[in-house]
Amino acid sequence: MAWLESTQWISLFMTLVVILQHETLVVIAQRSGVCLSAHQPARGQKGTRVTISGTNLLGSFGGTEIASVTLAGVDADVVESNATSVVVVARSGATGQGDVVITADSGAAAIQQNAWEYIVSGNISVVSPSSGQNGTVVNISGTNLLGGGDTFESVLLDGITARVIEESNNFVVVVNG
Repeated sequence: MAWLESTQWISLFMTLVVILQHETLVVIAQRSGVCLSAHQPARGQKGTRVTISGTNLLGSFGGTEIASVTLAGVDADVVESNATSVVVVARSGATGQGDVVITADSGAAAIQQNAWEYIVSGNISVVSPSSGQNGTVVNISGTNLLGGGDTFESVLLDGITARVIEESNNFVVVVNG
């Protein structure tokens, strides 16, 4: 009988260790407090600049940088990051919706499910006039030109920054130079 009791004790002890280890992992996850709260814009295409906000994105255990960000399963290029904000540029991805996932070098991770949508890439159909000089007003027409964003970050004509006068998802009017 004493042998059975010690075997039962060992079994009970092993079960407690597993439970305690599991609870410790849960506590660690809860203490890290990683939270992804918002990102802007929620959709885009290759080249779209996305700002992601949250709290404790580096984790509580010595994280110093964001190791990776994925948008709908596609790695994004991290431009800048800190514990509350990450700016990334979307790489080329298939049209569709998926999760936003941030992982810090500490192992801390935050996920927002179905929070990013890759849209059909923009297409320029007409540039008029096709040549000009400094001060020329240029009309550019196409589809999905904003790439899911609200405004153009910049418009370049032959490598020279043009000033945006009017813009929409299907056209932009700029002044060269």
